[in-house]
Amino acid sequence: MKNRNILIFFLILLLSCLPSAAYNMRQSSNIEGLSNSAILSMCRDDNGFLWIGTCDGVNISDGTSIYPFSQLFPGQTLSGNVIETIVNGDNNIMWVLTNHGLNLVDTESRTITTYSWFGGQELMAIDDDGTLFIMTEDSKIHLHRRKADGDFLIGGQSAIPFNKTKSIRICGNNLLIFASDGIYYLPIEHNSKGEALKIGKTSRHIDIPINFAQTNHDEMFIVDDKGILFEISPEGNLSRITDLSQYIAQRGHISHIIRNNQGNYYISFSTEGAIRISKNDKYEFQATNLKIPVGVFCLEKSKDQNVVWIGSDCRGVYTIWDDLYNVRSFDFNTFGNKISNPVRSIFVDDKSNIWLGTKGDGILRVEGFDDSRSYQNFSESTLYTSFNSDLRHNRYSHSGKANARYYGLPRKTVLTTTTMPITAYTRLTSARRSNSCTAWWSQTTQHYGCVPWATAS
Repeated sequence: MKNRNILIFFLILLLSCLPSAAYNMRQSSNIEGLSNSAILSMCRDDNGFLWIGTCDGVNISDGTSIYPFSQLFPGQTLSGNVIETIVNGDNNIMWVLTNHGLNLVDTESRTITTYSWFGGQELMAIDDDGTLFIMTEDSKIHLHRRKADGDFLIGGQSAIPFNKTKSIRICGNNLLIFASDGIYYLPIEHNSKGEALKIGKTSRHIDIPINFAQTNHDEMFIVDDKGILFEISPEGNLSRITDLSQYIAQRGHISHIIRNNQGNYYISFSTEGAIRISKNDKYEFQATNLKIPVGVFCLEKSKDQNVVWIGSDCRGVYTIWDDLYNVRSFDFNTFGNKISNPVRSIFVDDKSNIWLGTKGDGILRVEGFDDSRSYQNFSESTLYTSFNSDLRHNRYSHSGKANARYYGLPRKTVLTTTTMPITAYTRLTSARRSNSCTAWWSQTTQHYGCVPWATAS
């Protein structure tokens, strides 16, 4: 008890000394498996995996390991090694723009279709139906309709010169063009099947000088000629965020902007690192230098927006998260089937069911568990024991190998397919990662919880 009190005292002391703007950072470079440490583009796919575009091909990360494109797509080759842009086309499609063409990557069939006439500098946007809009250097708008399963067609001509265009974005039934002299709307015309057919006449919607524009999954930003950062709503309303002029003067050209779920803005610069803009106790925005000693070309965030990835020039990918940890705990007493013994194994199946292997109470299956909700008296669980199944024992044991089973588990029981791959830790704890952002672990007490994988690792 005395040692426990001492430990608690030092934990409280440590937490009280931490600054409010604390954050965590981890670096991954070619030493950790990247094919190249110069990162030009990044994008999450439908499964939450991070696609990393480098000067020497695509790498894909599941949060713990980094895989070369060729390993996950054997026999398939991209049109070039310099990966300029990666866009998620939804429905298992990823668009990869290289210095020698555009590639449609089908992650389900593991095949690639290449369109070699694109040169690598084009601007791209996706609508809700998965139609790709791509603006070429002659200001033509090309369309690729996924549902039509065909080739590209020319949808129209923008009145805005390509060299004055900062970014493009689909917003409702309009193609938005962010240009140096304002934001333009081009109406999208559809055929009788509701498919995008062509682009209408260009009209200016917002008259404002723009130095930089960024359009992400769910947000739009511009920085005007005075260095003021604005966020734009889907309805086209501008909200002033803060003045970035001093940081632009110090660091040069902005390369990317994103906002996480805590309302912090991450801003990168092509030649000098990145900063985080957040509100202090007086609700005033202040900047934190993220201390990245090289230029940064791109940013990306996880689905739940807790984790931000920073793609640097020659230093690889930095993973950053604001909190020291983000823990949610779930009491075993809230489940319909009570367990009192420690949990030694955790497994999350593809239906979001969590399987808890205990020391003496059998195996508990919690159906369709959602860690984003707080459950009270959660009853949708099933407890498998030696009394109601063919388990011969209720006590878990592991052999230290990659897989773990209960002693005497027959092949023809309901649990036949439940060989539980886990990472076993000392004594009565275990850990398991359920997706790209969440890790689960169990304790000797009657709780288990989850943390972001970046901190768990």
